[in-house]
Amino acid sequence: MRKPNVAALYEGQLSILATLPEIVRRTSSDTLETTLTDLLARCLGAAGLPRGVIFLTDGDSELTPRAAFPSIPKGSLSGFAPPADLLRTVMANEEPLRVVASPTAAPLHRDLLQQLGAKSILMVPVSTGTERLGVLAVSSDQVMGEEWVSFVKAIGSHIGHVLVFARFDRSASSRASLSASSAALRAVVS
Repeated sequence: MRKPNVAALYEGQLSILATLPEIVRRTSSDTLETTLTDLLARCLGAAGLPRGVIFLTDGDSELTPRAAFPSIPKGSLSGFAPPADLLRTVMANEEPLRVVASPTAAPLHRDLLQQLGAKSILMVPVSTGTERLGVLAVSSDQVMGEEWVSFVKAIGSHIGHVLVFARFDRSASSRASLSASSAALRAVVS
């Protein structure tokens, strides 16, 4: 395998990340799953990474798949199910988990690679500040070296911002709706 031109790779990654604020601005008009799927397609597709899944907590620390890069067949989204303990470990840690096909890979890692038909998997926490919201898992038919780690971590961070923005937007909409209901009730009572 040819050694990548790291400077060109980083330049390409940065240009992809520069387009993400547009997705955050659209979050309020799209469903969350649509926004997350669009974010994955824009980032992973443009970078040539074939597969990605976002696992999010449901409030009870249970991580469930919520969005996937479109190249994953619809029925197989639940088929990529890393063990819950592994996902929770990645979510709790600051450091990503990079799994590369090799004879010395742990059996669990070999199983995950085989399940996806991948040569490497990179899992990073989805977070914003100190709040851990889930895990982004990206796999590739090529070995993803260290030059991919900061890029995938940046995507995980952007996903965290989208989630917080969506939560804030829903909260603001709820408050506006409650305020309108209160005003209507006051008008009826008056």
